This record gives sequence, structure tokens and C-alpha cells, in this order.
Amino acid sequence: KIRELLEKKHTNIGVVTTNSLLRHKVKNLLQIWNIDAELSDGISLTSTEHFIFLMNIFESAYRDFSPESLLNLIKHNLCIIFSNEVASRLEIQYLRGLRKYRDLKHLISLIKEDKELKDTLEKLLSCYESFCLLLRNKYISIKDILSTLLALSDTLSGNLNIWESEIGSNIFESLETLLKDLHS
Repeated sequence: KIRELLEKKHTNIGVVTTNSLLRHKVKNLLQIWNIDAELSDGISLTSTEHFIFLMNIFESAYRDFSPESLLNLIKHNLCIIFSNEVASRLEIQYLRGLRKYRDLKHLISLIKEDKELKDTLEKLLSCYESFCLLLRNKYISIKDILSTLLALSDTLSGNLNIWESEIGSNIFESLETLLKDLHS
């Protein structure tokens, strides 16, 4: 198929695969035909810190802020709503061992002495309210989930402008394109 496209004067042809063996076989075959091929092993979207942050946000709400999902969220580099000290106190006092709470509201009610920790969790709950309500709907559109996730990621990352880096911009543009395609 590649050779056929080249014979029809197509100058740029892309082959996208996650199979590295296939990628190298195609490149070697093209070299036999004296065709220069570029192997670009790009960064996998799912391995970027931006995508992992989005997944942590989603998973926390989906799992009712289980200790593991909450810890993954609050310890993520892009989540600045928690200081390191507050995150450590939360981990040590409430997230280690057996789960001591049903959901985030219940966790907040268990905190009696630590006002800073309680205030931070209340702020987190406030940020998450619309997303948690959305997830409780019987029918949810992927468009609603993505747009709410993006808004929530901006809130939780404060003014880090996480979508302005090259990788962040590429991910954001991909998600925006997906949202536009879903809208039409």
C-alpha cells in the first residue's frame, strides 16, 4: 500500500503502530526500495504526567476517594491544592491501613483537630462536586466527562498553566479536537 501511494506521487505517508517490530520491518522494507523513512517513537499519551493527572482526577471521584486514588491525586506534581505537609498528614493519619471512611464527606467529618487539613479537603470536595454529580448520572456523555475533567484539572493545578507546555498543549489540542468531533 505504501509503494502504491508513493507511485501516485504522495510524498508524506504515515504508518502508526504500537508494534515496534512491525515498525522496524516496514522501515527495512522501505530501505530496500530506496525510500527514506523516519521512525519517530513519540511519547505515549498515557505515559505523560498530564494524562496521568487526568486519570488520577477521574479515578478519585470514580472510586469515592479511596485511600489509594486520593493519595495518587494529592501526591501528583500537578496537584497543588495540597501542600506536602498537609498531604503527608492526611496519608499518615487517614489513608494508611484499612479504609476508615466511606467517601470524602465522611473523611472530612472524621477530622476534628487539624483545621488546615479539613479546610483543604473541603476545598477539594467543593472542586469535585459537579464532577461527582455527573458521574452519578445513569447516562453520561464522554463530552461531558472530558470537558468537566479539563476544567477540574485547571482548578486542582492552580495557576501552573499545565496545558501551556509542549506536551500539555498537544494533549489539550487532542482532547479539544475530540470534544469538537463529539459535539458535531
